[in-house]
Amino acid sequence: MVRRFDQAQRDSSPENLLATVVDFDQQNLARTFSRIDPLQWAAIVALVATAPRVHVIGLRKCLSVAQLLAYPLRLVRPAVHQLAPVTGQLADEIHELEAGEVFIAISIRRYTADTVNALEAANRRGLTTIALTDNAASPLANQAQHTLFVDCEGVTILRSLTAFVSLVQALSTRRRTPPGDAKPLRTHRRRGNARGLARLHGRSRPIRRGPSLAPWSRAR
Repeated sequence: MVRRFDQAQRDSSPENLLATVVDFDQQNLARTFSRIDPLQWAAIVALVATAPRVHVIGLRKCLSVAQLLAYPLRLVRPAVHQLAPVTGQLADEIHELEAGEVFIAISIRRYTADTVNALEAANRRGLTTIALTDNAASPLANQAQHTLFVDCEGVTILRSLTAFVSLVQALSTRRRTPPGDAKPLRTHRRRGNARGLARLHGRSRPIRRGPSLAPWSRAR
């Protein structure tokens, strides 16, 4: 962090700082995607697509990355679970992991102990493990069966997550979906939500959205 602050001080003008941030992120993206082996990428995509259940964990500065992976995955496949230790039930959630499922752990230096411990537990319970992390010295890289390394250098207060965001978006999008599969899944969920609202309001048919009028535009 001290080194990043020193760099930020050297690029103290707004124009220089913006240009430096863009330059670092472009390099992070280029290095991250250039080192991905196509065969490994295909294997990871297939695992995420076909596993009976996918678990995702990322904490502290990697929490947003985990959310950005879990949310779109839920739109294109069922049984996606994001572990959330903030509820105080991490031990219970780990106990529910089952062999044959996929476990994705996301962490960068300084590595979050809960993420590292959860990955260890997933390995012990027979899950296929995938790590998204920053370098080969990461404790996640030493444990995961599949590892994707992501560059996160920069001059901002926290290390850059731009390459992480691009990578997880690519992973959730590239998930092998049979033609016409993803859209009906989303439609089914929306219809289910509409039926639930209709039952809540005592209606026999789903609520239909109509044009809304501002209070001051209604006739009095």
